[in-house]
Amino acid sequence: MIKNIIFDLGGVIYELDFDRFNRNLTLLQQQPNPDGIYSRLKQPSVFSDYERGNIDTATFRRRMREELNLVASDHQIDRAWNSLLVGLFSGRLELITQLKSSYNLALLSNINPLHLDHIKIECRDLFNQFDRCFFSCELGTRKPEAKIFELVLDRMGFVAEETLFIDDSPRNIDGAIDLGIRAILLDQPENLPKIILEGTSYT
Repeated sequence: MIKNIIFDLGGVIYELDFDRFNRNLTLLQQQPNPDGIYSRLKQPSVFSDYERGNIDTATFRRRMREELNLVASDHQIDRAWNSLLVGLFSGRLELITQLKSSYNLALLSNINPLHLDHIKIECRDLFNQFDRCFFSCELGTRKPEAKIFELVLDRMGFVAEETLFIDDSPRNIDGAIDLGIRAILLDQPENLPKIILEGTSYT
C-alpha cells in the first residue's frame, strides 16, 4: 500500500523550457553548438557539478565561460540560465494540497543555487505543502544516484515499498526502482493526476 509520494520538481510540478534556454545560451557562445547544450537526457558536467553543490556560483559562471565558450557578463549568464524556468504548471499547488491530507509528501529536486533562488518566492506556498523538500545542491548528491534516494527514505522514515516516486527522467525512475521504490515516469505533464491514481492504487 502506498503511504508516501516523492515528487520531482522540474518537468513534473514546475514547467521547464529547454529550447528557450538553449537558444539564449547559444546567443552567448562564440561558436554555437548546433546540437544544443542541455536537455533532460544530456548535460555538460559543469551543470551536474553545480547541482550537487560541488562548485559555487562564481566557479559555475567561470566554467560556463571556459567550457561552453561564452562571452558574457555574470548577469547575462544568470539571465540565460534562468530562462529555463517557466513557472508552476496550472493546478499543481491545488493538487499537492489535496494529496497532503492522504499521503506523506516529499519533494526531491536536482536543482542548483541560482535556480532555487529564482523560484523560491514563487514556490513558497508549494514548498510549504510538503513535509520536507530535498534539493540536490544542499545534499552533495543528485538523482539518479542511490545515495540521494536512500537519504530521503532515511530522513523521512519512508519504507521503499510503500513509496511512490514520480519523475520525468527515465534514468531517475530507474535509480528509484533499483532501491525498491514504486516509480512511474511522467511522460506528459497533463497526465500527472492519472499517474498518481495509477501509482497509489498499487498494492
